[in-house]
Amino acid sequence: MHLTRFSDLGMRLVMRLGVADPSERLTVSKLAADIHASEAHVAKVVARLVELGVARSVRGRSGGVYIREDAFPLGLGKLIRSLEGDSEMVDCFTEDPCPFIRHDCLLRIKLADAKEAFYQSLDQITLGELLADAQARYPAEFVLKE
Repeated sequence: MHLTRFSDLGMRLVMRLGVADPSERLTVSKLAADIHASEAHVAKVVARLVELGVARSVRGRSGGVYIREDAFPLGLGKLIRSLEGDSEMVDCFTEDPCPFIRHDCLLRIKLADAKEAFYQSLDQITLGELLADAQARYPAEFVLKE
């Protein structure tokens, strides 16, 4: 399985926010530099994380982005599922549709089952557990190196 770039950036942002000092408010600019992504992409992902209730964004001079503590019980599977959207593993309905779409294709069914098992395995860890692990492994002044 391959996560979309959007989900990849979402998880990088969550991890980066998770190792930040609790009083620190990181800007989209700073986050983009730290995770090596464009500000435009980071802004979109931050907006989605805010919409999901995982992060909070405060505007203004002393504003920034931070993780909401009430998001800590959230399972990672649910978070990634929300970031990924509801697409199928295989696209049977392309410009040249697969000839097997008229039937319940076993491959399509098994790939959907595998995707669900993937999410369920990630639901065994919460956002809080992931961030606690990240905080233990990385110093508070953590900055990604080039």
